[in-house]
Amino acid sequence: MRLYLINPSNPLVSIVNVKESRWNRYRVWKPLSLMVLAGLTPSEWEIQIIDENLGAPDYSAMPRPDLVGITAFTSQANRAYEVAAHFRRLGALVVMGGIHATMCREEAMEHVDAVVTGEAEGIWPEVLEDAQNGRLRHRYDGGLADIKDVPMARHDLLNGGYACGAIQTTRGSAAFVA
Repeated sequence: MRLYLINPSNPLVSIVNVKESRWNRYRVWKPLSLMVLAGLTPSEWEIQIIDENLGAPDYSAMPRPDLVGITAFTSQANRAYEVAAHFRRLGALVVMGGIHATMCREEAMEHVDAVVTGEAEGIWPEVLEDAQNGRLRHRYDGGLADIKDVPMARHDLLNGGYACGAIQTTRGSAAFVA
């Protein structure tokens, strides 16, 4: 099974827009959430992470995936929907997650086959299994993930081009008791 994990271009920040502002080079971070999902994906899946903020590939020249996972902030939503439409026309299943899909679930559901709300780590294995078995549901609620259950991010799936990396040491909020 072939899986593309896509971070759509963000009109607010993109390395391809370095000419507009030299700071854009430092505003683009590795898509950590996609690298973590790749770490949760079984080895029988062929995975490719695509970060359009480094430049959008020619999707029509790429092999058709079985499943596409897209993450998006609201500033990326329009592009995410364009990418989803392209792959759905090819017959690929498309899942969308991220803060936009979580906060604007109904809107996102109009453009993709399934939406993952919350943190996907706890539900991602089920999404993959359902996609493989032809029973993908329209909505998955990932809830909150415990940092101890989050695997190592697959940095090996990204090429260079980033000025900044990404690591994760904690999640959520902490309550301090005196």
